[in-house]
This record gives sequence, structure tokens and C-alpha cells, in this order.
Amino acid sequence: LYRRLGKLRGEFPALRSRTSFYYANESRPQDGVVAYRREQASQVAVVVLNFGDSAQDLALPFPAPGAYQEMVIEPAASTDDGRIPVINVPSAGTLSSVHIPANSGYVYVK
Repeated sequence: LYRRLGKLRGEFPALRSRTSFYYANESRPQDGVVAYRREQASQVAVVVLNFGDSAQDLALPFPAPGAYQEMVIEPAASTDDGRIPVINVPSAGTLSSVHIPANSGYVYVK
């Protein structure tokens, strides 16, 4: 996992950016669920984390239209964990629901 995250950070400038936005209204720290996004030029990365012992759903307003690809799990991996590998956002600010398994997280990159 650390190797994969390190590789993603090298591949996507948004994950190295100092520009970030914490989803304060959508995150639920008391349930162990947090979300934030990072941006670099036209690239956007939305990160959702679940530190809790049970799966959680989180509705987030994605900042720009387009396809957001989940990057943590290898593309060939099974999606039996409930993840959505691609979230298609029709317009900026559209709420999209993300199911996050217990003690897990996802990185969606546009």
C-alpha cells in the first residue's frame, strides 16, 4: 500500500500540491470519516478516509465535471469491496456518494 501511494504521489502533481480543501461539512470525524481534495492546475484529487471499524457512506460535492478514477486499488483488482472505480460527475458541485469500507480509503483523480 505504501509503495502504491508513493507511486501515485509521484505520478499526480495534485497529490503533491500544497493547495487543499477539507470537506468540513461532509466529513464526520466522530465516525472516523474524513475527506479532502488537492488541486494542481487542472488536476484534482479527492481523498476519502475511513478510520472506523464499520463501512461508511459519504456524499461529496466534486469540484469539477468529469470522470474521477479511483487509484489506490490496482485497476485489475476486484471491486467486491464496494468501491466505485469511476465516478462520473456531470457538473461542478454535484453530490456523489462514496462507500468506504472499514479502515480503508480511496483517492479519486480527475
